Amino acid sequence: MPIFRLAVLMLLALVLTGCGNMTKYTSVESMGDLNATPPLDAVAATAQYLAMRVPGVIASTAVVTDHEITTAVQVRGFDRLRLKKIREEVKAQIQSAYPNHQAFVTTDKKHFQQIKDLGPLAVTDPRAPDVISKISKINREIVAP
Repeated sequence: MPIFRLAVLMLLALVLTGCGNMTKYTSVESMGDLNATPPLDAVAATAQYLAMRVPGVIASTAVVTDHEITTAVQVRGFDRLRLKKIREEVKAQIQSAYPNHQAFVTTDKKHFQQIKDLGPLAVTDPRAPDVISKISKINREIVAP
């Protein structure tokens, strides 16, 4: 009999807590501008996700400035033989997701570490002159290897 009471009490507690937590839906008008640009860290996270979806990529990192997305990817084993194809595929995915941004993709290990180190700085202060200059230097090296 005590087990039955305990089960009923637990079921009652679950029902009461589940019903009391209803979310309030907002109207479309109160959501604000739906065409607003997403925050830079969200764009960087999406670029990382898109890069990770490409076969052969084992790690990715991204930094976003005003209209540039710089992404570095690490590639595993024998997939290193297809580096150019992987870079092109990652760039195409990012360009299709963000057509208003210019995408730069690299598979260089040095650039990967630099972009990984710049990530938190770019999120906290994306317009800092030193961050912008370092990112633009990396982008110039990616374009003209």
